[in-house]
Amino acid sequence: MVLDYTVVLNGTNNMAFQSDTTYYVTGPCSLSGVTQLEGGAVVKYASTNNSQLTVFGTIKCLTTPYSPVILTAIDDDTVGQHISGSSGSPSGYYAATALSIPDNTSQLKNLRISRAGTGIQYGGSSSTNNGWPHCLTHVQMVNCGTGVSSYSPVFCVRNGLFYNVSTVLSAPGTITNVTANCEHVTVDNATWLYTTQRAFTLNLTNSLLYGVGNLPSTPYNGGNDSAYSAGTAGVFEVPVVCGSHYLAAGSGLRNAGTTNISYDLQVDFGSFTTFPPLIYSNVTIAANTVWVPQAQRDTDVPDLGYHYPALDYLVTSCQLTNATLLATNGVALGVYGGQGLNLQCGAVLVSQGRPEFMNELLRYEPVQELPAAWASGGSAHYLVGAVATASPLPVVRMRFTDMPFLADPVTSRTPIELVGSVVLGSLALTDCSLRSPSMDFYAAASGMTMSLTNNLIQRGSVTWYQEAIPGYYPFTLNLYHNLFWHGSLSLNYRDPSTTWTVADNLFDTVNLSGGSYQMNASHNGYMGTGSLGG
Repeated sequence: MVLDYTVVLNGTNNMAFQSDTTYYVTGPCSLSGVTQLEGGAVVKYASTNNSQLTVFGTIKCLTTPYSPVILTAIDDDTVGQHISGSSGSPSGYYAATALSIPDNTSQLKNLRISRAGTGIQYGGSSSTNNGWPHCLTHVQMVNCGTGVSSYSPVFCVRNGLFYNVSTVLSAPGTITNVTANCEHVTVDNATWLYTTQRAFTLNLTNSLLYGVGNLPSTPYNGGNDSAYSAGTAGVFEVPVVCGSHYLAAGSGLRNAGTTNISYDLQVDFGSFTTFPPLIYSNVTIAANTVWVPQAQRDTDVPDLGYHYPALDYLVTSCQLTNATLLATNGVALGVYGGQGLNLQCGAVLVSQGRPEFMNELLRYEPVQELPAAWASGGSAHYLVGAVATASPLPVVRMRFTDMPFLADPVTSRTPIELVGSVVLGSLALTDCSLRSPSMDFYAAASGMTMSLTNNLIQRGSVTWYQEAIPGYYPFTLNLYHNLFWHGSLSLNYRDPSTTWTVADNLFDTVNLSGGSYQMNASHNGYMGTGSLGG
C-alpha cells in the first residue's frame, strides 16, 4: 500500500514537516527536540481520539507569506493530499488543539488553522511549564472553537484574521495574569472576544471587531484606533474568489491606524494589502499587455485590520494569443480553477521581477482563507498551460519569479504544462524559486530549447524525457548554476541527437538519475546524492 501522506507518530524527536508532504494526526502526539515547519506543509487532523500536536523544545518556523503552513481537517480536500476516509465536507471541530506549546518561547509566522477545537495553546497547567513570550504573526483562524488559549503570561498576535471563531482569546487557569498584545487583528463573527479565569490585559491596536456577541465594555487598552460594530455590512468587499476580508472600496478604515506598531510588521506590510485582486476569468488577451502591482501595498499610514499577502490579479482560463504579456515589478498573480494562463499561437509570456521584489506566481489557496475546491481532486492543475498545436509556438521567459506550492497532489503542483502534445518554442527560467513543484517535461515536437539558470528548486519532483521512441522528440536542455535541494530529478537522456548540458549545479540530497547516454555534465557538486559524472 502506498500512502500519499505521512502519519505523525507520538514521541517523534526532531520532526521536520516538509513543504511537499501532507501529514495526518490521528490522536495526541508529542514532539521533542527541534520541530521544523516548512512553508507549504499541510497537517490534517482526525475528528476522534483528541488529535493534537504538542511541541516540546524548539520550533523553527520556515514559512513565507506565500508559503504558509496549513493545519486543517481530514475532511478538507481543498488543500493537501486527500486522506483515506475523507468525506470532503468538513463539519464541526477536528483537532482538540491544533498546536500546543507547553514550554519554551515561539515565533510563529504564516499559518492557517481551520476546524480546530483550539487553534493554539501557550503554556500548560503547571506553573513551571509556562514558556514565554510567544508571538503569532500573519495568521488566519477559520471555523474554530477557540483561537488562542494562553497559560503563559505574555503573547502577541500581529496581523491576525479570526473568522467564525467562537472564542477568540482565552486565559484559563489561575496561575498568573495574562497580557495579550494584538495588532491589526480582524474578528468577524465570534461569541466571545475573550474568556478568562484570571486577570487579563488586552492591548488592541489598529484592529476591527465585528459580530462579536459578548464584547466587554472596555475591550482594549489604547487609543481610538480600532473599530467595533454589530455587523459587517459595507465593511468588506464581496468575497473575491475565496478572500472575504478585503476592505471595501473607498473604505474610511484605510489610513486610519496609528503608526505606533511593531517594526517587523511595518516592514512586512510592504508586501501586504487590504485591496482585493482584479479577476481575469475566461478572457482572451490579444494585444501586448503589461501587468504591474495594482493592489496597493500598505506602506503609508496603516489601514485597520488584517492584511493579506498581496495578490494583484486572479486568473483562470485566460487565453494569450499573438501577443506578449509582461508581468513585472513584483506583481503577484494568483491562479484558480484548473489552469491560469493558456498560451496559444504567437503568445509570449515574460515574468520579470526584481531581486528585492520578486514576481509571485501561485495558486490562490495559500493566501485566501475560505476553502473551495475549484477543480476536482486528481485533476491536472497548471499555473501556465499551452495549446497542443500552435504556429508560431509560444515562448515563456521568467526571471526573479517565485512559484511556491502547497503539499497538494503532484497533479496540482505543475508550474508550466509540457506534457502530452503540448509544446513551447522555448522555456527559460533564470534567478527563480520553485518550491515543491512537479515538472514532467518532454517535447511533442522537435526544436524546443529549455534553459534553467541560477534557480532554486526546493523539494521538486522533476523529470525530463528524451526517448528514442515514437511520440518523443529531441530538444535542447541547459541546466547551469541551479540548486536542486532535496526531492527528485530524473534526466532521461536516451536519444543523443541533441545536446544536454548540466554544469555548475549543486545537487543537495536529491534522488538523482540519468539516462542511457552520457550528457555534457561538468563542474557539478553533489551532497548526499549520486553523481552524473563529469
